Amino acid sequence: MLKEYLEKNNISIYSLSKLTGIPYSTLNDLSNSKVNIDTCKVSVLKSIAAALGISLNEAYDICSSKPLTIKTAYGIESTISVKHKSYFCDFEYNGKPVELELCKVNEDTKFYIKEICKWRTESYIRKKRMEEFE
Repeated sequence: MLKEYLEKNNISIYSLSKLTGIPYSTLNDLSNSKVNIDTCKVSVLKSIAAALGISLNEAYDICSSKPLTIKTAYGIESTISVKHKSYFCDFEYNGKPVELELCKVNEDTKFYIKEICKWRTESYIRKKRMEEFE
């Protein structure tokens, strides 16, 4: 994601805004997954790529906030997304949608988010199955 890339490379959103001419608010929304890069003009992506010295494909990947999916031991597919600076996972259990807040987005959690999601989803399912037996 854009925010992590900028932090890793010690570039502020303000600096990127000055380099690209893209409004700070637009870049801030992109970096916080409030705006989908697919809805932005191509010129935004081109400006980001040029300023960071990367290809358009790399810039798209960095700016993209496509959700990750994992499959649990129970065969249930869970989707990981970022909302309001936290990771969430969404899945269906017994035909009903479930959304679990996993943890805050930070440098440490991004490396383990798939495992965290799998653990929390499976814990939820185990708890629900135990309740069904009571």
